[in-house]
Amino acid sequence: MSKTIENRVRRKAARKGYRVHKSRLRHTHPDNDGDFMLIENRQNIPVLGWRFNASLSEIEAWLDDPGSTAIHEAGHAVIGRALGLTCGSATIVPNEAEGEAGHHIVARPDRIQYDWDKRGKYRESDSVFIGRILTFMAGAEAETELVGRCAGGDGDDRREIEWMADSIGLSDEQWERYEPRMRRHTRRLVRKHRSKIERVAGTLEERGTLQAQEIDLLMA
Repeated sequence: MSKTIENRVRRKAARKGYRVHKSRLRHTHPDNDGDFMLIENRQNIPVLGWRFNASLSEIEAWLDDPGSTAIHEAGHAVIGRALGLTCGSATIVPNEAEGEAGHHIVARPDRIQYDWDKRGKYRESDSVFIGRILTFMAGAEAETELVGRCAGGDGDDRREIEWMADSIGLSDEQWERYEPRMRRHTRRLVRKHRSKIERVAGTLEERGTLQAQEIDLLMA
């Protein structure tokens, strides 16, 4: 990123009440080394991070709608719980080492299956994977439904979704047919639980990070 573009981002962020500062990635995978920019809100909570190879359009798209990261993570958190999955905390605080703008924790398939069995909720193992696929889709679909577009940044979600699709034996051809249907279903779930997603997203913007119990209370 050139100095001219960096200054342009700083000016635009300042006009919207955000502060930008630069840090250096250390002790990470070589592919992650380099300068890393953070945007902090008025409460000094980091709300976005990006490497210097990010495009200006990506950064400006976020500045035009800074709540998109919170909506994305809230989408995961709310839909995962609505589907009965074991879910953890959510954060919009960037992870410099991993280059993440935020993340939400949903348990691995074996843990979800164990918790379901413990509660007497007997389902086929594929149900766990399908529930997780819908949950990982929910971030981008929540952005699309509530903001009007997904600004990107869901590459990790897509990789996890593809792994789960492969785990239940879907071929590439089958997945091409099933994915649009599952995304439509996810969008319907987002619409159904929109008020909860907005509630969790708003609180995430204020606090930066929410523990599992705090999200559970907001879902009540």
